[in-house]
Amino acid sequence: MIWGIEFSNGDLATKIARHLFNQGMIIETCGNEEQVIKLLPPLTISEENLVRGLNMISDTVLHFNTTKSHFYILNYISSLII
Repeated sequence: MIWGIEFSNGDLATKIARHLFNQGMIIETCGNEEQVIKLLPPLTISEENLVRGLNMISDTVLHFNTTKSHFYILNYISSLII
């Protein structure tokens, strides 16, 4: 399972990826401007770990960017958690 979250620019995606990596999440960016965060959870991930990881991403996005332009990302992550 491979998913991606595209941000408005590579600087924001890199900050978010670096913060998540420092919290123990294996994550990287891609895209022509490194503006996409790749999500590659193992196919055997438990629901508990998936929810924990998605919550980490959601919290980090809020930490670095509280503008409404990224509200759709948080809605999308929330829909995956439910």
